[in-house]
Amino acid sequence: MVSNLSIMAMGFTAVAGIFIPIVMFLYLNKKKRADISPFFIGAAVMLGFVFILEGSLNFLVLNVIAPKSLLQNLWFLAIYGGLMAGIFEETGRYLAMKTALKKKLNRNQNALMYGAGHGGFEAYAILFLASANNVTMALLINNGRIQEVLTQVPPEASDQLTTLVQTLTEAPAYFFLAGIIERVFAIIVHLGLSVLVWFAVKNREKFYLFPLAIILHAGTNAVMFLILRYSESILLTEIIIGISACAIAYLAWRVWRSETNQNKELTDVTRS
Repeated sequence: MVSNLSIMAMGFTAVAGIFIPIVMFLYLNKKKRADISPFFIGAAVMLGFVFILEGSLNFLVLNVIAPKSLLQNLWFLAIYGGLMAGIFEETGRYLAMKTALKKKLNRNQNALMYGAGHGGFEAYAILFLASANNVTMALLINNGRIQEVLTQVPPEASDQLTTLVQTLTEAPAYFFLAGIIERVFAIIVHLGLSVLVWFAVKNREKFYLFPLAIILHAGTNAVMFLILRYSESILLTEIIIGISACAIAYLAWRVWRSETNQNKELTDVTRS
């Protein structure tokens, strides 16, 4: 059986998956006067470049091209997964800012709005959709109908479904709430990387920030993958991703302040 407390935690997490993107959008639009379009462009890039393009390539590589012996190597999976995430997401950011957001570059707060859409859509997919699925599965388990589902799914999906059932019935309630904290840190990373790529597009002399964003993204994902595989500590996982998020946010803030001060100095010189 899945405890009622765990089901409530899943439901709360699902609500957070909708609440977080909406709050970010309203705050940046109303308080920071950011434009609306960067939010939806960021969400579209996440959908197109990550869920469709990267997802399709990963399926091809991991299920057709890569030998099974290589797939058992955690370091290969970490490096490969990190690089794919970094390359696809940061390239998507760069192209979107270079083209669709070209006329929005004069307002730096749009970088944050783009990051909110990019990370917000991922939060919606991971928190809301996954948690809604978990709640459905939990209800099937508690109603004694899960065995019917297990007998109807194909053999290749049966193992994954069995693992999910085991997680839902054995994991404590706080396990399902930890995803909210992880997503908050992930969104901070997305905001920071969006700022780096934004100024890489806006200032040709800072183009190096684009490949730097790819490296930071790839490294963060690879480290998180390895931690999740080698350690079962939720606290350790959250601490590591929190440190990574703060480091990237600090770097983005330094770049933002440097660019803002430089533009202010140029404006003052022009006026004088």
